[in-house]
Amino acid sequence: MNELTLGIYILIWPALTLGILWVICRAVWKDIKTAKKEKRGLV
Repeated sequence: MNELTLGIYILIWPALTLGILWVICRAVWKDIKTAKKEKRGLV
């Protein structure tokens, strides 16, 4: 493996983690908005 490939391999994991965190936060935000609209608790 050359250095560029190894660098990309190492840096892809934080990018994937950030993407997954963004998807989870967006889903929670959507649930909060829906719960407020329906005037019920989130849990």
